[in-house]
Amino acid sequence: MPTYYLTCGEFQTESAAILGGKGISMKVQFMDFIPEPDGLIALVQTIKCTKGANLQTLTENYPSGGLGKRNDDIWTGENWAIDAPGENRFCPAFGMTFGESSSSWGRWSSAKGGGVEGSDGDLGHVTRGPNSLVFVPAMLHDRPSRQAAEKDVAFWHRFETVAIRILKDAPHLGGDVRGVIHWGYHVDEAGTQTIDVPTVSRRPSQQWMDAAELWNSVKGIRGRIPGQSSVWSA
Repeated sequence: MPTYYLTCGEFQTESAAILGGKGISMKVQFMDFIPEPDGLIALVQTIKCTKGANLQTLTENYPSGGLGKRNDDIWTGENWAIDAPGENRFCPAFGMTFGESSSSWGRWSSAKGGGVEGSDGDLGHVTRGPNSLVFVPAMLHDRPSRQAAEKDVAFWHRFETVAIRILKDAPHLGGDVRGVIHWGYHVDEAGTQTIDVPTVSRRPSQQWMDAAELWNSVKGIRGRIPGQSSVWSA
């Protein structure tokens, strides 16, 4: 698996074309080099979908509903959204659902992946062995596609995946960003698919932060992404 290094962790990815070039399978893992024994790492990603006559003139944003009806309230003016787009989704970590709890930490610490290929995730966490601590990487498996692609129309799916540390006793549960990976794929007007080469950064983009702040304002305390722009960009 290709590995992308940052100062405090590393991303690994595994990608492959699916559906005759109309989509991809993407697996992303994040390993924290300095894990917090009582903390968690969540992968929270944004999505943007664009189409046009060709890849040089992508002029039209188009909706993505994911596994459920699209919730227009969480899409920014630039058409980025936290990639948990169904109307009844509250867990912002990709492919995961919260456990039943009245506390924010309780919901995060009991969150589970969907176990569905292409819509699955897991929180990074520390397990305690007989003589050592072992960090289990945060993970997501996505299968973005545009199966109803129109002939002679190009399109581009872009994603920004952010590894966020969640701490049990921190105000608003922390929210320190440990790393960011940008990935995606595009299909030109001739139907040729190209998987974008992932890039990494230490801090999220303004587009990601805008989408995360909008998510928090819509979902409230029940679905809050830990932190805020001043924390994510610090």
